[in-house]
Amino acid sequence: MYPTSSKLVYNNKDNIPSLTESLYQNKFNQQKIYQKNNKDNVPETDAIVSSPNSVEDEIMQKNMQAMFEKKRKRRESHNAVERRRRENINDRIHELATLLPDSREVVKLNKGTILRKSVEHIKQLHDKLIKHQQHINELENTLELYRVRYSQQMVSPPLDLSTIHYKHV
Repeated sequence: MYPTSSKLVYNNKDNIPSLTESLYQNKFNQQKIYQKNNKDNVPETDAIVSSPNSVEDEIMQKNMQAMFEKKRKRRESHNAVERRRRENINDRIHELATLLPDSREVVKLNKGTILRKSVEHIKQLHDKLIKHQQHINELENTLELYRVRYSQQMVSPPLDLSTIHYKHV
């Protein structure tokens, strides 16, 4: 296992060392320790190149880079999806604002106000709809009443016109 370093280089915005950064730092520290413990007077470059885990380190580094690249692409994709969702919501809120009765105030309203006024307007329209439906029912009942009266007049026996006396003037 690699010794841990007290100094890490931060290359991301969160100031958290990535695993790749930690591996680089740990590998560097291991090579320093290996060089200090090298008592065979082997040149330093040979000591670094002949490090027993250098091939494994490179493979691990490539795997880590591939994993980080995959995570970065997934994050970018998620960010793009989330941005489109927000834009869609904002477009629908703006569209709602244009449908409000006082749409000339659209520029001044924030999203919460637009949604609140939209709900109020929908409730008013719903109340009007219920009143109009009640009025339609009343009119239909009145019409039916007149139809019944008219049909009763048509069924009643005809008047005997001979019994009616006309005055000639």
